[in-house]
Amino acid sequence: MALKRITSPQDLNKVRQAVLDEQKRNASKKQILLCSGAGCIASGSLQLKKALEQKIKEEKLDVEVVETGCLGPCAQGPVIVVNPDQTFYQDLKPEDARDIVDEHLRKGKPVERLAPKDVKDNKPVLQQDKMDFFQKQIKIVLRNCGKIDPLKIGDYIARDGYQALAKALTE
Repeated sequence: MALKRITSPQDLNKVRQAVLDEQKRNASKKQILLCSGAGCIASGSLQLKKALEQKIKEEKLDVEVVETGCLGPCAQGPVIVVNPDQTFYQDLKPEDARDIVDEHLRKGKPVERLAPKDVKDNKPVLQQDKMDFFQKQIKIVLRNCGKIDPLKIGDYIARDGYQALAKALTE
């Protein structure tokens, strides 16, 4: 979405609503959020991205791979979240792209061997919000991390970005 110059709080709200409408239309579209924090990059997330994009292209799937900020468990990187089901995978290698695309994206079956394990019973935990690591966390500063594409300003505006600035400048 190309943004026009924003000159008023009303313009800001129009952009916000347009992005929210677009996100709603695409809510069921499959997407991979790839951690691009320093720890994951050092662990090979950019090579993983290349492998995922290549396999997605080969399979002619309509799936976007979006680089995000740090998703949290840096020592377990590279990590990804597959949307819309919010399946979390960790300790990935480029070779894992094949199973993620074939099993998860094509067949709809999460790849349990790539999911984090529960510390109590060693069973796979597929959703990020069910992981022990995240259970007691309340993200404040990083609340949008892994939820927006940091290279798309519209994503930030859709999550109320710049609203405080607009209020400070106009009220």
